[in-house]
Amino acid sequence: MRPQRVWRRRGPSGCPECGGLLLYDRDTKTYTCQSCGRVYTREELAEARRRIAEEIKQAIAQETGEEREQYYREYLKWYLSGEKER
Repeated sequence: MRPQRVWRRRGPSGCPECGGLLLYDRDTKTYTCQSCGRVYTREELAEARRRIAEEIKQAIAQETGEEREQYYREYLKWYLSGEKER
């Protein structure tokens, strides 16, 4: 049996359920989460990520402009506070 290879890519990576590290098994052609133990095929993983992306898009679309502005102000405040510490 070959050793498992850690699967890392740019962009959203990790287990869609818990965010844990995914390991790819070449023999079974599946991805297994190190944290929760969930097993995905390539198609299941792609579908889960598409579903999460769609949920995020819907949540962003439902925000009002005022909520977005408040979020941006809070983020800017947080970002600038980190600049002082550097």
